[in-house]
Amino acid sequence: MKEAALRALRTAEAALSAQGCAHASHPYEIHDEEEDEELASWLVPLLDESEEWYEDWSRDQWRCPCNAAGFARIALDALDPGSVANVPPRLPQEAHDTLDSLSAFLEGYPQCGTDVEVEIEEQGWALKAAEDPDDRSGRIMVVRAVGWYAVSGLVRRKSVLDGLISALEKALSRYDAGTCPHGDDEHPVLPDTAPAAAAIGIELSYPGGRALYERRRAENDKRSASLELLLCPGFIVEIGQESLTLLRERRDHFFGPCS
Repeated sequence: MKEAALRALRTAEAALSAQGCAHASHPYEIHDEEEDEELASWLVPLLDESEEWYEDWSRDQWRCPCNAAGFARIALDALDPGSVANVPPRLPQEAHDTLDSLSAFLEGYPQCGTDVEVEIEEQGWALKAAEDPDDRSGRIMVVRAVGWYAVSGLVRRKSVLDGLISALEKALSRYDAGTCPHGDDEHPVLPDTAPAAAAIGIELSYPGGRALYERRRAENDKRSASLELLLCPGFIVEIGQESLTLLRERRDHFFGPCS
């Protein structure tokens, strides 16, 4: 079913884009994923001229083939992240699912059926698998967040801590901390609560999330740290090393020194 939907969307997008238009901009360009569920409610007033129209964009701009093509690309990106260009940035569904699960157990209320230790282990595996340096930096932040839970005494398997330690060791070996051009007081202060720390880590682990962060910063919060500072290798090595030291110390405390 997914492949059939992708084929239909690609065909529609190509046909609609080929028609062109004279508009300088279109509604799809500023569409947020939080508005996805509202789209159906706009169809009747969009088609029925007798209905009140409250949108900032005109009906003509909404009905434009290029706007429809834009929404087709948004749907393609949702089904197959990264497969198309010229779409508003968004996090893939897997990121939302991961964040929902992490937030729940980090706040002390795991979702039904969640194996917390497996969830923690999966963050170590995701860090090991991250090839893009920026993705890897975000994943280190996620391990930082779940690491606090892992060393709290609630984790009963030594292998869980071993997995996080191994993932951090591998990741940190791929950084050159000496390339940092910033002073110590330039690096940002990351969230110090696990749910918030996991949230920013997950967001920065994906290209779409980093684009969302930059757009939000440009539009609403220019005081937030730039991506350059957040993803600075020296900064990432620093927070990664702090997490690694903590995990090693607490592992030895709970399970005895490693031989």
